Amino acid sequence: MTIEDLRASVLHGGLVFPAARDETAERLLRPWLRRLLEPLPENRYIDALEAQRDLQAIAAEIEGRRPVARAFVAMPFTTEFDALWRAIRTACAACRVFAMRVDQSHLRESIWDEICDAIRSCDFTIAVAAPASVGVPNPNVMLEIGYARALQKPVLLLTDAPDTLTFDLRTQRALLYEPKSVGGGEFYRELVSFVAGVIARCVTEDTTKAD
Repeated sequence: MTIEDLRASVLHGGLVFPAARDETAERLLRPWLRRLLEPLPENRYIDALEAQRDLQAIAAEIEGRRPVARAFVAMPFTTEFDALWRAIRTACAACRVFAMRVDQSHLRESIWDEICDAIRSCDFTIAVAAPASVGVPNPNVMLEIGYARALQKPVLLLTDAPDTLTFDLRTQRALLYEPKSVGGGEFYRELVSFVAGVIARCVTEDTTKAD
């Protein structure tokens, strides 16, 4: 493909990739490349730093680095949360945490059974308690938070509307975010610090139990 062909493909149609040599790398890299080459600026990465963070997370997954912890991510799956999901995934990768959503796993026929298995097997849960169209957080996310708390699993809470949280969650420390700035460096640093803090508590608790 020539440069002119590539430019035409970006502006007027979808990208055509050559045959894959490494299926894992191709699966991870193609969405990254598509986002870099989005015709509409608002659909691209905010800046080079955000693109770099995603690439570092992809590299860690391709290299198969052993994670120090696993996190179940409870959040809505609509496209408006895509940027937040990328931020969560890259922040976890920076802390060597494997982040998973239930829509990415198909081990069981029952979605609820799969969610329960994931929450039980993970070290902590990251929950996005953002208000839905009716003005309250997603009910599925709230159910998953309740199950994680019943299992005494740490819950890292993210919200852009703390006033919509139920009274029993308002006493829990939460990371506040602005939907338009989740790709920025400040939010990323706060999220990494938040994830690292949860990991540190998990390690401390495991050490105490072992003693």
